[in-house]
Amino acid sequence: MKKKLRTLILFFFAFNTIQAQTLVPFLKKDGKYIYVDSATMKPVIWEAQESVQNEFDGARMFHNGLAVVKKYGKWGLISSEGLLLNCCKYDWISDFDGNFSIVGLASKSGVILANQCGLINGTGKLSLWSKYSGIRPFFEGIAMVYKEFEDESNYAITDSNGITESTKIKIRKYGYIDKNGKEIIPLIYDQADDFLENVARVGIKSKYGDYGFINKDGNVVLPLKYDVLSKLSDGISISSHSNYKDSAFVELINLRTNTKKLLNYRWKEFGINNYNHPISFSDGLIPFKVREKGIGILDSTGNEILKPSIKYQEILNFFEGYAMVKSNENKIGFINKMGEEVIPMKYEEIDFFSDDFGHHKFSEGLACVKLNNKIGFIDYSGNEIIQLKYDKISQDFKNGFACVGIGDSYFYIDRIGNEYREK
Repeated sequence: MKKKLRTLILFFFAFNTIQAQTLVPFLKKDGKYIYVDSATMKPVIWEAQESVQNEFDGARMFHNGLAVVKKYGKWGLISSEGLLLNCCKYDWISDFDGNFSIVGLASKSGVILANQCGLINGTGKLSLWSKYSGIRPFFEGIAMVYKEFEDESNYAITDSNGITESTKIKIRKYGYIDKNGKEIIPLIYDQADDFLENVARVGIKSKYGDYGFINKDGNVVLPLKYDVLSKLSDGISISSHSNYKDSAFVELINLRTNTKKLLNYRWKEFGINNYNHPISFSDGLIPFKVREKGIGILDSTGNEILKPSIKYQEILNFFEGYAMVKSNENKIGFINKMGEEVIPMKYEEIDFFSDDFGHHKFSEGLACVKLNNKIGFIDYSGNEIIQLKYDKISQDFKNGFACVGIGDSYFYIDRIGNEYREK
């Protein structure tokens, strides 16, 4: 009995040791990727079987037991045992979210093809192929989908030579599916966002206002009557009934308390940031711009944390208690939630790669910055934690790793600057 118990205990610790192992893509000199154990930097060699591979043209971190890899110019999924699922036959693929990866095909020029996308599960099984023109990742168990249709109306298009031709344009209709692929909210909306805090912002074009919120049952919880409506954060959205009329005041809407508050700003004077990202609350604060007065910050009750000032050309949303600010000389720094400048504006702008305000934000305590055309990472105090020596970045720190690039090559680094590449 004791021997059996000892065996079980040893098995338990061995199993957890295997589970705790972190596999990281490692870039070789020949441009191929292998996986290594992050603790030892030793290559992981999987047993040679027909469907098992050890080298790849591209590789990403494991998420929920599966990783995205590229082989022969196509993308697919691989298990932690090295088993390729559904082979590599897609032009683009999302990270595995624990249930699905979104996959699709693209043209030779790289343009994503409509109606050529679907979902693959943890066994590599494909579903919903060609049913929708596009599928978004799942949020709170629901994914936004859309279909493209050709508008029946004819539109006059004039080219650069002054020649006018009659043409038809494509329109999109949005709806939502659950994790079983069931369409739970029909494709009736002209605009739609992912679900957040159990609601989604949707829009139907009309002359009376476009936007409102629906819940997961498809019921309207805020009427579709607003011309401007930000995404929800901490139950709060910022809105206006009319974009251009002097009488339109900015309004705070709290869906949790079902209350509204008019701010002492008219929407005609109230702007969004220069990057044209939708304004929304983050960390309980929202940057705002008042024309001819400058940039400021509001809290969730509409109080001014930072009064509008021409000192800043731009303030992006807060992440982990800090927000990027840009000077009138196009230099980048960071302020805290009190509006205090804690990291001086001396850095350069970084090209945006994503829809979450690019990489001008803190992630896992580190922010990517650029100086003298080189990229590295600093902490909350502005200390340089990872040397500024990289040319580009494709992923901020996530689960302890970031993806950076030198020249045409991308590779992973950890929080202390270890590089997962062959030098």
